[in-house]
Amino acid sequence: MRQLVPLTRELCDANVLTGFAAMKRRGGVILFLFLLASWVGIAWAQGEWTLRLKEELIDIQNREPLALAKFLPCSEAKAFGEYVPLPEAKVEGQGEILFYYEPINYFTKREGSYYEVWLVQDVVVLDQRQREVFRQEGALEIHLRKLSPVFDLYAISRLKLQGIAPGKYTFRVVIHDLLKGTSAAFDHPFEVTGGGG
Repeated sequence: MRQLVPLTRELCDANVLTGFAAMKRRGGVILFLFLLASWVGIAWAQGEWTLRLKEELIDIQNREPLALAKFLPCSEAKAFGEYVPLPEAKVEGQGEILFYYEPINYFTKREGSYYEVWLVQDVVVLDQRQREVFRQEGALEIHLRKLSPVFDLYAISRLKLQGIAPGKYTFRVVIHDLLKGTSAAFDHPFEVTGGGG
């Protein structure tokens, strides 16, 4: 019978240890769940803060005048922020030149869950005396209606130089913001070297 006492004590101690380990595990799980809930809450709060900032940015853009963040001649342009600028705005006649630009401060109309942006672009080429040698109205239209705000817009204008004599010119892009009811013109000089005409 004496041998049963230590076994009972060992069983009792094992049960106490098992119970303590279970409580420790439960405490760890509860601590983990608390930390997870805190992290999710912080992430959600930061997400809400970011969304509020985006709405404030839309308000600022809607108030400010239409402008261009970038406007440069390129040899290649693929997407927003993906372009190869020309070292200088000089191209061989009979070739082509691309102009990459990023409009900013365009009007964003909020309608229910939708965000709408509507821009139309005209293209004008002027010679040294500021006479028009080319004009295309409505050369490009950007009309977007999305469930998320649109902040990164870009456009590419490709100008074929056939028939343009060598000389210095101005490429003018006129952007009409149909929702803001305003227009703005932006000029970039360029030069056509021999081979045109």
